[in-house]
Amino acid sequence: MNANANFITDSIGYGAWAGSLANRYVNLIQAATTKVILSTSGSGDYSQQWLNKIANMKFLNAKYNLLGTLNDYRFGVSEATFQANYISFCNQLRSVRRKIVHLIPPASNTVNCSPVETFVMNEASFTNDTKINLFTVTRNGGATTINPSLDSGDGEHYNAAGHLVIKNEIVNVLPDII
Repeated sequence: MNANANFITDSIGYGAWAGSLANRYVNLIQAATTKVILSTSGSGDYSQQWLNKIANMKFLNAKYNLLGTLNDYRFGVSEATFQANYISFCNQLRSVRRKIVHLIPPASNTVNCSPVETFVMNEASFTNDTKINLFTVTRNGGATTINPSLDSGDGEHYNAAGHLVIKNEIVNVLPDII
């Protein structure tokens, strides 16, 4: 399958608590284009699960592979393991000439996104990759927590307004997605 983009994320990309599937940012992007947009995100996905399905990700032949998750931190996976898994996943996608877009995860009230932001922005093997910082556009001012107007109420997931902010930032940084 040839897709323009494949979102490989977690419950936020999956659209949990967006109000409806039509409100999740992946569907908002799909609604703005005739290009094929996929989401292979799962509600509890984390980096090891991504590695477990790498063959499928290569087969999908997406032009852009948009990656982002905080679940490793939520589930107690060490930072070193997360980083090694993430780098391995990216390298395997690159081995079949896939473009990587790093989605620095949106703000959370339960997990600090700063270590993921620092890792993605400073990892040498990511130098030529596009990076979309969803953390800065969804946080509450200078804090590391979710802007309350975007919070679904659980401190982790986004309401429809939050998904719209995320969609707009993705399209702003990567206009070729639509």
